[in-house]
Amino acid sequence: MRRIQQSNFRKILFLIFGLFSVQTFCQEALIKNGDTWSYFDQGYLNDNWYEGTDFSNWKSGVTPIGYGDRFVTTNIHFGKSKEDKDLVKYFVKRINIKNLSKFTGIEFKLQRDDVAVVYINGKELCRDNMPEGNITAQTKSLHVVNSEE
Repeated sequence: MRRIQQSNFRKILFLIFGLFSVQTFCQEALIKNGDTWSYFDQGYLNDNWYEGTDFSNWKSGVTPIGYGDRFVTTNIHFGKSKEDKDLVKYFVKRINIKNLSKFTGIEFKLQRDDVAVVYINGKELCRDNMPEGNITAQTKSLHVVNSEE
C-alpha cells in the first residue's frame, strides 16, 4: 500500500511540475509570418516618423513584404527606378499585449534586406546593419546584401 501511495505521489508531482513547466516556458507568437502590416513606400518621411500615431493613410499587406523575391506575398514600390531605388521603406505593426506581466522576455526573428531598425513605442530597440549614431532617411547600411548570393 505504501508503494502505491509513493507511486501516486510521484505521478501527481510529475504532473504538477509538467503543468508548471508548460505554463512557465511556453512561447506565444505575438507577430507571425502572414500577419498584416501597414507600410509606406512612396518616398521619405520625417526622421521622427515612428513617433506618429496615425498610420491610417498607409497601405497594408500580408507578410512577407518586399520586392524582387519570389517568396514575397505583398509587393511594394521600390522607388523612382530600379537603378535609383528609395533607401527606406517604413513598416508599422500594432500589437496589444493584454497581460504584460506573464512575459519574462521577448525574442524576435527578423528577415531584412539590407537594414532593419526596430522601434517599440517610439523608442529604438535595436538596429541591424546600420552605423551607430543618428539615423536619417539617407543613412546607408554598413553592408549591401548581394541578391545573387
